[in-house]
Amino acid sequence: MLAASLAGGVPAASRFSVGEISERQTRTASDPQAWFQKGQTALQSGDLQAAEDAFRKVLAADPKAGAAYANLGVIAMRRKQWDEALKNLKKAESFPPKWRAFA
Repeated sequence: MLAASLAGGVPAASRFSVGEISERQTRTASDPQAWFQKGQTALQSGDLQAAEDAFRKVLAADPKAGAAYANLGVIAMRRKQWDEALKNLKKAESFPPKWRAFA
């Protein structure tokens, strides 16, 4: 009964099967550009931990993602972790940016 009442409040277009949700999660998990966008959004909203986590996932998939290092540098600056900021910004210089950086 509870499940039926909960499902009734969700528009049909937003209902997904378990397989569809799993497929979407897998696509996001393996898509560094999707993680980069999540990081950008989190950084813009001030959620530094979520942004850092997302940019680290980008780097796990693509260790040469200069824009992710640049954004990690921005996060470190906002936390006033100057040595960490410089380290990440120097790494960012080593790699061409693939996505828009600096939120």
